[in-house]
Amino acid sequence: VDEALSPGAVLCVHAYGRLEEVHVQPLTLKKLRQTAKEVFDLPDTEILLKGPDGCCADSDESLKKLASVYLELPDGGLHDLEQRIDQLQHMQVSHLCDRLGTLADEQASHQASITGLTDALIEEQAFRQEFEEAVRAEIKHECDGVTLHLKKRMDQLELKLRENLDDS
Repeated sequence: VDEALSPGAVLCVHAYGRLEEVHVQPLTLKKLRQTAKEVFDLPDTEILLKGPDGCCADSDESLKKLASVYLELPDGGLHDLEQRIDQLQHMQVSHLCDRLGTLADEQASHQASITGLTDALIEEQAFRQEFEEAVRAEIKHECDGVTLHLKKRMDQLELKLRENLDDS
């Protein structure tokens, strides 16, 4: 049931599967068409307004009796809208492709950094292994030297001990 609305009104406007509450002040056909174009981002073309019964709202007075309207574009306007949608979709796809390209470049850069770090880590491990082997060899050499020195001292002490025992 449609109710008569005040001079400034809120109308439910249906357009191509989308429903919006449109605030119109003053409630005139001209103002509703202008506001609907802005709300639905429609091309600058003539808009047909129909009531829920399918009859065209052709005067300000007939519009004031409606609580909701259906918006239609003529064939040329619909074609313009489809072209705009295609352009926006193309822009979205282009943006996504650009972003994917940027991400691929960043991924390649990060992969190169990881490869460089891996190579540096392998070199560091090889250096540590060589250093460890050199330290072990030096420690063994020092231990052998200390053992040899101790053996000489023990031999000398043993010799002195024998000499002292032989003298007594």
